[in-house]
Amino acid sequence: MRKPGNIRSKFQLLGLLWPFIVVVLIQTIIAGVSLYTLSAVRAYVAGESAWTKGQKDAIYYLTLYANTAEPHYFERFRHAIAIPLADREARRLMEQPVLDYDGAARALQLGGNNPDDVDGLIWLFRNFRSVPYLANAVQRWTDADPKILELAALGEAMNVGFTTGSASPAKLDVWRRSIGRINDQIAPLAQAFSQSLGRGSRDITALLLALNVVVAFGLILLAIRRTSNLIGQRRAVQEALNAERKRAGDAGLDRTGRGGDGRRWPARLYERRSGAAARAAKRGCQGQAARRSVPAGQRGDRRGG
Repeated sequence: MRKPGNIRSKFQLLGLLWPFIVVVLIQTIIAGVSLYTLSAVRAYVAGESAWTKGQKDAIYYLTLYANTAEPHYFERFRHAIAIPLADREARRLMEQPVLDYDGAARALQLGGNNPDDVDGLIWLFRNFRSVPYLANAVQRWTDADPKILELAALGEAMNVGFTTGSASPAKLDVWRRSIGRINDQIAPLAQAFSQSLGRGSRDITALLLALNVVVAFGLILLAIRRTSNLIGQRRAVQEALNAERKRAGDAGLDRTGRGGDGRRWPARLYERRSGAAARAAKRGCQGQAARRSVPAGQRGDRRGG
C-alpha cells in the first residue's frame, strides 16, 4: 500500500514539471505536423512530375501514331494520357463536399503517385485547398484540363479513323496540325503548373520553418520564466529557513537542527526548547543562591534531621 507522503511527493513533482512537459508535447506535435505537411508537399511535387511526363509522352506517342499508324504507339499514348486523366479525376473527387476516399486514392495511384503518399496528398488537398500557396497551383492544374481532354479525344478519333480505314491524307494533315496546336497551348499551362507548385512548396517550407522557430522561442521563454519562478521560490524558502535557524540559535541546536539528544527538531519547536532551557537554568541558579544563604550549621542540622 502506498504511503500518502509518497503520493503527495509525486503530485508535487508533477506540479513542478508540468510546464516543461507541456513545452515538449507542443513542440513535438508542431514538428510532427510540419514533417507530415512537408512530406505531402513533396508528394505533390513528385505527382506533378508524373503528370507533366504523362502529358509530354502522350503528345510524343500520338505524333508517332499519326505518322506511322502503328497500333502499339496508340497503346503507349493511352498509357501516357491515363496519368493526367487519373489526376483530374482524383482532384474532382477530392473537391466534392463528401469525400470519396477510396475513389480518390485509386485515382491518385493511377496517376503515378506512390500508394504511401496517397493519405498525405488527400489530407493536404482537403485541408489546405484554399490556402494561396496551394490554391494557385491547383488553379494552373485545372486550367490544363480542357487541353488534356481534347488531346484524349483526338487520340480516340485517330484510332477510329485508322481502324476503320477512313484516315484520309486530309484527315491526317488536320490531326497533325491539331496535335501541334494542343502542344503549343498546353506547354505553357504545364510550365505554369510546375512553377506554381514549386513556388508554393518553397513558401510552405519557409512558413513551417518560421512557425517552428517562433514556437520554439516562445516555449523557451516560457521555460525560462518558469525556472526563474522556481528559483525565486527556492530562494524565499531558504531565506525563511535561515531566519528560523537564527531565531533558534540560543536553543543549543546545530545548523542541521539537531539537539543534544541527536534528534532533528522541527524549526517551529526551536523557540519552545530554547525557552524551556532558559527557565531550567534560571531555577538552578536560584536554588544555588538559596543554599549559599543558609549557615553551615543549619545545613548540617537539616541533613541530620
